[in-house]
Amino acid sequence: MNIMYEFFPYMTNDDSVGLYNPEFNDIYHSAFGAVIEAYEKFVCPSLKYIDNFNKNVRVLDICYGIGYNTKVFLNELLKNKETDKNFYIDCVDTDKVLFELSPFIKNKIDFINKLRYKKLLYKNINNYYEAKKIVSLKQKNLNYKINTKVNKIILLNLIKNFGVEFLSEESKKNLVKKENLPFFDKDILIFMKNLLKSEVYLLKKENKSTFVHNIYYGYISKRIKNTKKRLYFENFDINFYPTDIRQYLLNHSTSYDIIFLDGFTPAKCPCIWSVEFFKELFNHINSKGIIVTYNMSAPVRFAMKEAGFYIGNIISNDNKNIGTIASKTKDNIFYPLSIEQEGLLNTKAGIPYRDENLILENDKILLNRIHEVEDSNLISSSKYLKGCSK
Repeated sequence: MNIMYEFFPYMTNDDSVGLYNPEFNDIYHSAFGAVIEAYEKFVCPSLKYIDNFNKNVRVLDICYGIGYNTKVFLNELLKNKETDKNFYIDCVDTDKVLFELSPFIKNKIDFINKLRYKKLLYKNINNYYEAKKIVSLKQKNLNYKINTKVNKIILLNLIKNFGVEFLSEESKKNLVKKENLPFFDKDILIFMKNLLKSEVYLLKKENKSTFVHNIYYGYISKRIKNTKKRLYFENFDINFYPTDIRQYLLNHSTSYDIIFLDGFTPAKCPCIWSVEFFKELFNHINSKGIIVTYNMSAPVRFAMKEAGFYIGNIISNDNKNIGTIASKTKDNIFYPLSIEQEGLLNTKAGIPYRDENLILENDKILLNRIHEVEDSNLISSSKYLKGCSK
């Protein structure tokens, strides 16, 4: 069952597309910029460790959404023309519609569509989570560009995973809605139509799996002559899993080198921030592997430590603390937590979310933590911080 029953796009401050989820009453992407966030908080920190991994690098993208972390990661790898590694990326999200729409999302909103967007924004203000409060229409300049090849790679792998008719009726409707058109890349839609049209005769002669195989590899062999360019496609194997990440981990034994953890905040979706969840991630990560996340909250960091991870800060180029990195290996932690940050974990603020057997509903997890905090004799975070400031 899909989480998002309707597509609610908005424009973030780096001109990329963000999404609002009405069920969680929350946004998928930072108003600061969806692409900037993926680049600074997830991809850049991860790329520093690539040389530590074997030839076959395995990546888990938790809460894929419309795929910015995977897209920016692929984009950076495409820049490295000499890479000799193979990348296997498993993307998990409960909403299959997001997978289906992800290759069609525009990488950047152009000037004309900005004007259309403003009109739509104020026309549908109630549908956009009072979007004026989320997004400033004063745009931030960003020269970073995602190569159009990235969306083609995503599209080809979706066809490989789900077949040529991978688009649900819901996705088809969203792709043709007038109000959504400013957010979709027309060229990718045309690319898909031409790609399928050029191979459609195979349907009469071969079975579906062979048809998909021919589309996937036929495109590569016909359109890309250069060996290195061909490797850009063949070195990436992406799989999509529309399921609860907890169940995915319980049913799969794959070990990963890089894990992107980019779900809704614990206040909205605590099931992916619990002690038990991180213990499961601990079982699914290689000895030199890393987890990267935007989340810096005390209960999440405590849960990571409780699960056995070493943890540290992700520091931006302008020396700001912008996220958390976790690893089984202490040597992977370049910026350890400060004494104050460590101490905060031992206050009431650090009491973690718990999800025994990984089956509890979010509301139950939140309620259990509230009760645990109320019954705790630990010092409050405010008293602790006040003491630190003396």
